[in-house]
Amino acid sequence: ARQDFVEKIGLRDPGAFSFYHPDDYLYTHSILENILFGHPRADHSRAVEEIQDRVVDLLREEKVFDEVMEAGLGFEVGSMGDRLSGGQKQKIAIARVFLKKPNILILDEATASLDNRSQAKIQELINSQWKGKSTLVAVVHRLELVKEYDRIVVLKAGRIVEMGRYQELLEQKGF
Repeated sequence: ARQDFVEKIGLRDPGAFSFYHPDDYLYTHSILENILFGHPRADHSRAVEEIQDRVVDLLREEKVFDEVMEAGLGFEVGSMGDRLSGGQKQKIAIARVFLKKPNILILDEATASLDNRSQAKIQELINSQWKGKSTLVAVVHRLELVKEYDRIVVLKAGRIVEMGRYQELLEQKGF
């Protein structure tokens, strides 16, 4: 169903959605090039430096600078990002999609490989910086990760079994 949705929405409205893809990497390129999804070409002598400065500013603005800079923007990720840990891959993919500032963002287990502290930082960023600015659809297995969300839908075997706000779902003592 996920693949069908991605294909159909891409045909209907190509720029409307940004999907989190943790495994999309440019082979043997730097973290910066993987965030930008390509090597910046420039005619101006300082253009590449200016692009890097703007990416750093955006990473700071989005409060993911420390997470991405653990290895450094120039770090070569290797084939399929094999020189990165699972958590580093997720942080780069999250930074990439956050920098796009999409109207609709779909995160499918986007922080599953992160430690609790990093998960909490990214969740706080979503709660503080994205609320009211974008529509966020998040697939998670831990309810506490979405306690600030406007609506939570609980699925079982592909069917909706509960829906509501975090506190309402806790009070129901259901799934």
